Amino acid sequence: LCFCYLGRLLPTLAARGQPATAIAASRAQQQLHSLALPPLLQHPLPGPSSLPLQPLRWQQCRLKSRHSSTKGRAGHSPSSQAATDDDEESDDEDEAGSDADTEFDELSDPFYASDVSLCDKFKVQSFTCKSLRAAKLASLGTGLSKSKVDQLCLLGRMYINGQKTIKKGAACGIGDSVSIAMSFQDDLAMVKQVRLLHGRVLPTGSYRIVLRCWKQPFMLRLAS
Repeated sequence: LCFCYLGRLLPTLAARGQPATAIAASRAQQQLHSLALPPLLQHPLPGPSSLPLQPLRWQQCRLKSRHSSTKGRAGHSPSSQAATDDDEESDDEDEAGSDADTEFDELSDPFYASDVSLCDKFKVQSFTCKSLRAAKLASLGTGLSKSKVDQLCLLGRMYINGQKTIKKGAACGIGDSVSIAMSFQDDLAMVKQVRLLHGRVLPTGSYRIVLRCWKQPFMLRLAS
């Protein structure tokens, strides 16, 4: 644009006869020719086709959770820690109720006839427990929670062989029955009951026992 403008301006100045202006225009034209273009204009950026293409490299990274894992801490997993807490707190059985122990012979059971006369809706099951406490046997055989059995015992609703007791830690032997009175009606009680039929000591110190369990309540006359 500058060259076009000067090209039009110089003939006009020369025609008017102004030598000073013509000299100034000539010097301006020389200065324009002597100007050097900046490097950016002399060497333009390469086009997209001239840029070297390199494949992108993806790197896998692992995000670290803020919550530390409890597995293996102090040599205990969460499940083993929960099991330890349950054993220490409630002394729960190591094995759930199953069929009667093979060492127990139901045909030679001396309590079968009397128990059938009470209520024939019972089931014979085997358990593994750490003690033979009355409250423990009642909780295993009746399906009541340990806290519920303890509560009923403190209210005077636990009976061992028909006699009332408030000692939930009373020890039981073979043939003993433990009754839990759920409600009363006149001189009868609606009870859940268990009877210890058989037991043996395991090498670990626990007991493998056989219980006759009345999980469905039935009417029974108890001592006052």
